[in-house]
Amino acid sequence: MKIVKTDVIGLVLEVQEWGPDENNIYPPLPDGFITMWFNGDNAAVGGIVRNGTYFDASSIDVPLIARTERNYQLTTTDWTQLPDVPAGTAAVWTAHRQALRDVPQQANFPTIIDWPVAPV
Repeated sequence: MKIVKTDVIGLVLEVQEWGPDENNIYPPLPDGFITMWFNGDNAAVGGIVRNGTYFDASSIDVPLIARTERNYQLTTTDWTQLPDVPAGTAAVWTAHRQALRDVPQQANFPTIIDWPVAPV
């Protein structure tokens, strides 16, 4: 699973892999990191560590988790908007990036999210 650290407006500062060790024991989360994944219904599940205390998704801001994932996906596609990217490629990715920006306007956001599929 991925864990992310964001700033106060949800911009991704750092991403790390995180999971159980060989004994299936999860290590403590670094302070300020959010765990996030989506269950079979695309409902956000996760938690956050603040000041060494873990809070599960039921006690945190679930829209923050979803927006953090959306921001991460946008960040990983920034390269598609560079001037040396062919116009056709940039146009396809521009549409995808707009769909990501529109995620918070979906009717069931943040509990059910229809994530846009990235172009191939």
